[in-house]
Amino acid sequence: MGISLKGQSVKKPFNLDLNFLLSMKDAIRRGIVKTVTNGVHISRRGRGYSKNELIQSGVTDILTARKNKVPIDPFRTTVHEENIEKLKAFFSQEGSKMNTKAKKT
Repeated sequence: MGISLKGQSVKKPFNLDLNFLLSMKDAIRRGIVKTVTNGVHISRRGRGYSKNELIQSGVTDILTARKNKVPIDPFRTTVHEENIEKLKAFFSQEGSKMNTKAKKT
């Protein structure tokens, strides 16, 4: 199906599927990154969590984090305590959800 303009058929550039976009949403907010710009310390949201932060929070398998829609930044090597605490809280909630689902079935 296309849009007709004076007898001409023009195809839509893409089909926007809202369910697909909602499924891409991260389950947890992105990690905090601290930078220094012109002598001013700035903390902002990064692209994701570093692998070391995932390991220190107790996640041994990175695929588990990706399945739970945790954003991962492969280029980051820093470790921030705030991010580790967020990850621990998130995975403790996810673990309890997984346990309740297993008990119901």
